[in-house]
Amino acid sequence: MRSNVRRLLPWLIPLLFLGTGVGLLSLLSAFLADPSRHFEIGDTGSIQFVLNTNAAALTSAMSVLIALVLLSVQLTAQRYSFNVIDVFIRSWVNAALIGLFILTINFNLWLGLVLKSDYIPVGGTYLALVMTTACFAFLPPYVSYLFDILRPDSILAHLQRRFLKAVNPALTAGHLVRRRGAAAMRLNQIGDVARQAVQLSDGDVARQSVWVLYGSIAHYLEGKARLPNEWFDVEEEHFRGRHARDIQEIEETMTWPERVMLDQLREVFHATLLKMHDVNNTVALVTRLLGEQAIGRDDHGLLRMVLKFFNTYLRAAINQGDVRAGYHVLYQYRQLADRAVETHPQVTLEISRRLSYYGDAAASGPLLWMSAAAAYDLRVLVQHCHQRDIDRSIIASIVGELIETVRRADAKHSPALPQLHKTLAALGSFFLVHSERAFVRQLRAELDDVPPDGLERIGRELSAVDDPAFWELTDRMVNFDYVEEDVRAALPLFIARVEAWSATPPPEPAPALAAHAPGHREGRS
Repeated sequence: MRSNVRRLLPWLIPLLFLGTGVGLLSLLSAFLADPSRHFEIGDTGSIQFVLNTNAAALTSAMSVLIALVLLSVQLTAQRYSFNVIDVFIRSWVNAALIGLFILTINFNLWLGLVLKSDYIPVGGTYLALVMTTACFAFLPPYVSYLFDILRPDSILAHLQRRFLKAVNPALTAGHLVRRRGAAAMRLNQIGDVARQAVQLSDGDVARQSVWVLYGSIAHYLEGKARLPNEWFDVEEEHFRGRHARDIQEIEETMTWPERVMLDQLREVFHATLLKMHDVNNTVALVTRLLGEQAIGRDDHGLLRMVLKFFNTYLRAAINQGDVRAGYHVLYQYRQLADRAVETHPQVTLEISRRLSYYGDAAASGPLLWMSAAAAYDLRVLVQHCHQRDIDRSIIASIVGELIETVRRADAKHSPALPQLHKTLAALGSFFLVHSERAFVRQLRAELDDVPPDGLERIGRELSAVDDPAFWELTDRMVNFDYVEEDVRAALPLFIARVEAWSATPPPEPAPALAAHAPGHREGRS
């Protein structure tokens, strides 16, 4: 009730002010003149003139108003999306105000027609004046309202409301085809706003659009289980040009709305490469959050789809040579692996393989530090798994992926190799502190070919860093060379290589990773 009153106040206050002002001025003029005659209705000629003037003034005002509306809608549509027209058409305020203008104009004209020398409709004349006053009183709040609904956040909110209405499980099962079309169209339109904002370098609107996409799908997932099975039928017009196998997978996993949303995110990500890294960071973040939603709901189909899109982001970043975008995606991908390890360990293992694979793909050229970031993420993932007592075979597999990343970089003579060696030393010292000598021996053996001065430099550089935050503004705000104090203290012992470690055999890799044994190479897209 209070919210309804609050929405009406901007419209009622101008009407009250104008009505009060006109009344006070009339009383003042009556006081200065002859009060007994001031409120008398004049002759038909003067009344006819007033009514015709009212109609002409309202017609001119409505013409200017429509011109303002058309100009504002056109400019906003060109800047963000043509969906603005739909927002304007569906607004009841526009219909109510234009309807009031048309009604008042016609009422003044018809009232002038019924005027006679012996008949003057006093009540109708005063009503026409009141309606004319109301029309002019509503102009200021309407202009304010117009500019408000044409703001990008209002457009996005409107599109989100229309999407949520289309996917509302409480509605009857009828008109499913129309509702599916409306839902897909709204997601595509939100994506249009995001891409157009990117083209205009409007980061705020682009980020907000990405969050609206995620918020819409997150709300949809809450009621997804209550939707009828027919809802998940895939209409090829929403996925034109896609491979039949892709469409079959979407239908089998019952994920076509999520796929439409992720397709929009992918387009936004591609549009922001080599620019607007805050936006592609947001894309990676909401993709990870969607993956966490899939983990929490045990939605394997959606989770597999999220992994594919993460891989696609990484490939796009590598192909475009955008190392910062790669940093963002690797970081969010690793967090998703960390989130999945307890309930979906195979997903964590697959992500670790992808981190190694794409780290290798970026191990040379301008993306060499993306390889270092992938190795760092594998190291952090191993440490988190160990601290949470995750199955040893999983830890061994991730360690194997890290070692394979370093070996492939070594084979390419990558300039990032010294940083990768530091990652091995940091992880080996971590295991030394926790008495995991099998892993210690395995990691230390990978540094056998590093010359003594190189090992000394590794220990010196890692020991010199005692602040986890990097001293520049970076995307992650962490220093890759930082290790905890106890691990830092164990570095000299790890680098010195105590021969007693050799008595402990290295851990066996997980059986599920046989297809990804060292030396196995995957095809590139």
